[in-house]
Amino acid sequence: MQQTYLYQWLICSWSKYHASRNNDLIHPEDLAKAEEQGLGSFSECVYEDAAYLTLKKITGETIRVKAEGVFRILPAPKFRMGDPVREVARPEVKGTVCEFIWHTKDLDYKYYIVIGGRRKSRRYNPDELVLCPA
Repeated sequence: MQQTYLYQWLICSWSKYHASRNNDLIHPEDLAKAEEQGLGSFSECVYEDAAYLTLKKITGETIRVKAEGVFRILPAPKFRMGDPVREVARPEVKGTVCEFIWHTKDLDYKYYIVIGGRRKSRRYNPDELVLCPA
């Protein structure tokens, strides 16, 4: 049975490299976009067909790549871009998820939030934040 990647969060083995070094894994129509925007470190698979996976980066851009480039399947993130959150320890601290990263050593996501238009420098673990009404 063939592996399905649909709606999975993926790290691709080539994502840390320059797109031109891996152009055989990228859809020909997306090569220029990959060169311009970069490939990103992880993405969600939003569509797949026999030849390519369509990956959506956390910034919203999509790129089509071959499944052979998938290095690791990640768990789904607890929060998404734009989610309203608050700190568990200090419930009065409320913000919006503005970025998240995959931390390879901790094998978990780390989140950054924006409060009143300013990004906090603190990096949050998933258990340090909860969703809250906007």
